[in-house]
Amino acid sequence: MNRIIIATIVILFSACSKYDYTIHKPKVLYKPSLAALDKINKSNLGKRYVWAEEGPYCFDCSGLTYFTYGTMGIEIPRVAREQFKVGTPVARDQLQKGDLVFFDTGRYFTGRVTHVGIYIGNGKFEHASTAKRGVIISSLNNPYYKRRYLGARRIYNFTPSFKKNYEISSKMQTIPKEKFVPSKTPSLLFKGINKKLHKENELQYLSSKGLF
Repeated sequence: MNRIIIATIVILFSACSKYDYTIHKPKVLYKPSLAALDKINKSNLGKRYVWAEEGPYCFDCSGLTYFTYGTMGIEIPRVAREQFKVGTPVARDQLQKGDLVFFDTGRYFTGRVTHVGIYIGNGKFEHASTAKRGVIISSLNNPYYKRRYLGARRIYNFTPSFKKNYEISSKMQTIPKEKFVPSKTPSLLFKGINKKLHKENELQYLSSKGLF
């Protein structure tokens, strides 16, 4: 058993020990869905960061996003700055699971895309962080990422009902109640209710309803 474990570790480290500049397209294993996205994200969590790698054992930041979408049969550019050019721009308060979030993590902030992650909901994103930390989950509200945030792109709409509901709610307006115009013959309003009402009671009823 120990030999098997050691052999597995050796394979994993040897697979990520040298830079491989060849882009390896991942094997398509799933159809695009939230369930598949969650499964892929969970399986990659904790894996090593290695520059220029796109899985399946280790990743750099854009390699992780490239692998995640590729595993679901969706091809996107390999490099973060090119990934920022595709998809649909998304406001930060409209982020959905699967959206790509981009940052400038350079020493000096210049507004240039240098890092990318995958939004996983609740203000958090998964990303291949550094060689020391590997694939981790971070918060968009973390002061570091908050001030270096550049924007987001939606590559695939995993929750189409969200967009539909948002569009409906954003277009809804309060419809003012129509102003009631009293009839010139108020007594007609009581047809079929009680023809035997006295005029005094009729006037009291109209007054209580604001119709007189």
